[in-house]
Amino acid sequence: MTHESVYWWLDWSALPERYIWARLTVSDDGSAEILDSDGRNRKFDDVTSAHDWLLEDEYSLLEKLIADGDAPRDLHAPQWT
Repeated sequence: MTHESVYWWLDWSALPERYIWARLTVSDDGSAEILDSDGRNRKFDDVTSAHDWLLEDEYSLLEKLIADGDAPRDLHAPQWT
């Protein structure tokens, strides 16, 4: 059975007017997949490459944005399947 960790990211350049989401899923084997708000899946061999792509595309981790006061504390990630 494969265990996956899910992390939510927001495009910080669109805040506070719009919330543009990306979901990062990291598998036990270290591979990663990003599902963006346009429904595109991007696969990466490792989580570092996925992080680099997100940062280059102006995304920040949801928890960091909330902690820094750049996103509302009551903001919750969407329920994508």
